[in-house]
Amino acid sequence: MHYKLKIPTYLLTAALIFGAWTAYMSKIFLPLDPGWKLMLGIGCALVFYLSAEFLINLGKRFVQGLNIFLDNISIEVLVGGTAGLLVGIFAGYLSSYPLSMVRGSGVYLTIGVLIICGYLGAKAGSRRAADFIKLIPGTEQESESEKEVRVVGAKGK
Repeated sequence: MHYKLKIPTYLLTAALIFGAWTAYMSKIFLPLDPGWKLMLGIGCALVFYLSAEFLINLGKRFVQGLNIFLDNISIEVLVGGTAGLLVGIFAGYLSSYPLSMVRGSGVYLTIGVLIICGYLGAKAGSRRAADFIKLIPGTEQESESEKEVRVVGAKGK
């Protein structure tokens, strides 16, 4: 069977430019003969091409997985998690100001408090999304008994 090798031209061009740049810049650090510079440039271009192709494929798989995850999650959980994250970051910002005054490790404490509060807010928002949605005026959900009354009333007509 005959297989055609598919090489993306944009990636090959970027790899060749990187290899040429590496060979050119090697004269600053390494006193090499032109043959060795050529070999260095080709080697760097090959490493750049292979690693870039791997990272691009990894990024594509990540985006596909993220799309599948977002398709399977309900909008209430997504909105609740986002709202909880925002409230958590705001609470972390307010509570981290006094910590920023601590000399030395104050910056690290501030970042830690922001991360912890944001995480807890997102978790609380996504787990209690239905409760948060009920707090919004005009979005009351029917109880099971009201649904049964409506269904029974529709059958009787």
